[in-house]
Amino acid sequence: MLKAVSSVGSILNFAENKEGLDSLIKLRKTTDFYCPSCNGSVVMRLGQKKVWHFAHRAHAPCVDPWEVESSYHLSGKEQLYRWLRNEHADVEVETYLPEPRKRPDLFLKSRNLAIEYQCSSIEEALLQHRSDSYYQSGLDVWWILGKSRLRSKYRFIHSVSSMEWAAVKMINHTPILFYYCPFEKLFSLVVPQYSLTPTKIVCTSQIISLETTSITSLFQPHVTTLSHSHINWIWLKQKRIWRMNPHGEKSYAYFYMRKLLYKKGGTLRLFPSEAGIPSSSNYWIETPAYLWQSWISLVFLQNLRPKSTFTLHHLSNSFKELISRGIIKVRTQSFEEGIELSLRGYLSQLITLSVLKKRGDRYEKIHQPAMHHSVEIALKSDERVLSNLS
Repeated sequence: MLKAVSSVGSILNFAENKEGLDSLIKLRKTTDFYCPSCNGSVVMRLGQKKVWHFAHRAHAPCVDPWEVESSYHLSGKEQLYRWLRNEHADVEVETYLPEPRKRPDLFLKSRNLAIEYQCSSIEEALLQHRSDSYYQSGLDVWWILGKSRLRSKYRFIHSVSSMEWAAVKMINHTPILFYYCPFEKLFSLVVPQYSLTPTKIVCTSQIISLETTSITSLFQPHVTTLSHSHINWIWLKQKRIWRMNPHGEKSYAYFYMRKLLYKKGGTLRLFPSEAGIPSSSNYWIETPAYLWQSWISLVFLQNLRPKSTFTLHHLSNSFKELISRGIIKVRTQSFEEGIELSLRGYLSQLITLSVLKKRGDRYEKIHQPAMHHSVEIALKSDERVLSNLS
């Protein structure tokens, strides 16, 4: 931690410290310091390799247990604190908040905003629990991840863990992941565009210097989109993987759909080309798109007569039944509107492909997507279908 209370009640904040090493060594010998949260005794660490900080004595409990803070984490927290001070004088470091019983790395009073700089891996459920604690106390929370967590697999494709999904910040209905590197003093803003697998996410990104931006500017980002050619290239490559190596998938949805199609004399690798396509907001559904979209194409639509209609509510209720049974998985922090946005995005693409037609608030079935007879035919059809999408 960067802040502690002395035995005489004064606060020493290393993020603002102007004392020299000799003065601090003398102070360490003559003054006791205590944790602002639990009042437990802490010791001053004045090493050369790590940012100066305080640490609880061995085995001393705290009301808000912390992870062991690395030099990377301490440096980033200190830099973010000084950066915020330029715009907001009321920013506090490591302030204990009694109601949620949490001690965020930074707290911005004017925005009622807790800021957590998370560099190490923690359980998704723990991160979500911390977020919920803030929300239930009437506070907002902003998770900034260490840049070392940012993993790019290919151009435009990032590996995003379930913990990172739980750290998403919604800005203008857009999910954004914030990363910060204290060595380069750079923010990386990563915006999910499409989900290919539970962790393989198509994203756009933006690099912003700490010294040339403000929190207000960061919360008003310029979000870019991918070109149609880039989207086609990514999805054609992914559909080839799904068709050529379907056994790489081990989810409940995979076994469920494989069993359904086996009963009909089909195989999952020959799923319709109208399934497994890019659609807006599909990232709220963790299950790969070719599986849940195949269910809509081959099960939900198959049960409808030509020219019959249905509503988004009708589809949503049937889809949520699969979610409740554990067949389809959604993101932990997903919300009901997010699921419906994903379904609406896919239905919009089916309209473009003349599978459906919109009639007011209802969708009319025009064409029934069908299974292919061979992988070669399926791959050629995939290319044609993707080229027809906008």
